[in-house]
Parts: sequence; structure tokens; C-alpha cells
Amino acid sequence: MKILLLIVVILLAIFSFAFMTIGCGDGCSDSYKTRLVSTRIDLDTISVELNRYMEEHKKYPKSLKALVPKYLKKVPVDVWGRNYILEVFEGDVRLYTYGEDGKLGGKGLSHDFSNSTNWDEYFKHRHN
Repeated sequence: MKILLLIVVILLAIFSFAFMTIGCGDGCSDSYKTRLVSTRIDLDTISVELNRYMEEHKKYPKSLKALVPKYLKKVPVDVWGRNYILEVFEGDVRLYTYGEDGKLGGKGLSHDFSNSTNWDEYFKHRHN
């Protein structure tokens, strides 16, 4: 199971880097790309571990602290140094960050990113 998880994370990293490079073209700085790739990898990795927790416990954890140390080495923070936000409701989960500004809404890196972010749409409208 750990090998499968490692393969998934590596593939996500490769896919994310390629996608961000193609999606941004020359319109994004390296720092911008790096933050987006890191955010996407974090959200995908945490989501995988939340689902593993769900499979084992038949419910999602109430906080990300419950994933430490069995599923994650430490409570994850976003690339801006803030905790990811976890909402659990009726057998579903939402994981997100408010982005660079730490506020609801926003554009560019201040956009809210979640485990359900449509990355294709985000890149189509990233400058709007």
C-alpha cells in the first residue's frame, strides 16, 4: 500500500509540473508555478491520506492532526505557512487553503484552492 501511495504521489508531482508548465506558458513566474505545483501536490497527497483514514475508520477525521503520525509525518501547512482547512460533513470532506492573502475569494495566488479545484478552469481564467 505504501509503494502504491508513493507511486501515486510521484505521478501527481510529474503531472502537476507538466500541467503547470504547459498551463502557464510564459505568463507565470517560476515562483508562481512552484507555489501552484506545491499546493496541488499537498492537496492531492492529503486527500489520499484522508481517504486511507476513511477506509480504515469508516469516517473522516475531525482534524488533520488525526492523520499524524500514521498517515502524515506532521500537520501540513500551505506554501504561505498557514494550516490547510478541513471541513467534514455527511460522509464527505473538503480540504482547502485561502491562498496567498489568507482571505476568502481572490485572484491569482490569492485564489482559494481546494481538493475540488478545477485546475483546467483555473488556468483558463487565471488573469481574470
